[in-house]
Amino acid sequence: MKKTTNYLVAIIAAVTLLAACGEGTNNTKNQQAKADTNAKTNSETSNKNTETTGNTKPAKTTSDDKKGEETKAEGTQEAFVEGIFQEIEQGDLFHFIIKDAQGKTHDFWVFKPDATYQTIEADQAKYKGRKIKVFYKKTKKYIENAGGEIAFEEYVKAEL
Repeated sequence: MKKTTNYLVAIIAAVTLLAACGEGTNNTKNQQAKADTNAKTNSETSNKNTETTGNTKPAKTTSDDKKGEETKAEGTQEAFVEGIFQEIEQGDLFHFIIKDAQGKTHDFWVFKPDATYQTIEADQAKYKGRKIKVFYKKTKKYIENAGGEIAFEEYVKAEL
C-alpha cells in the first residue's frame, strides 16, 4: 500500500509539473500573437496616416548596395567630407576617424564596413596621413549603452 501511495504522489507531481510547463508555452504563444496584432495595427495606422496626409515619400533603393535591399528613409542624406585619415578605433563600435582641412576631427561610426574600410583596417599605418574622401549620413539611433537616442555620423563608404 505504501508503494502505491508513493507512486500516486509521484504521478500527481509529474502531471502538475507538466501542466505548469504547458501553460508557459501557451502564454508565450499568446504574447507572440498579441505582438503580431500590435505590429499589424501599427502598420495599418501608419499606412492610413500616409494616405490621408500625403506627406510621406516612398523609400528609395540604393543601386550601389551589394544586395540591392538597403533603403534610405526620408530625411537621411548622404554627404561626404575630405580629409586626412587618422585611425580606426574600436570601442563598443568601430570608429573611422579623419581630420579635415580646417583641422576638425570627424568620428564616423561604422556599422557596415566596405572594401576600402577593410583594406585600410588591415594596414592602418600604411594609410595614416593619406588623403581620403568619406561618405556618411547623419543618423539617430537608440543606443542602450548610451541611455537613449544618439545623433551621430554613420560611415557609408570611403574613397582613397
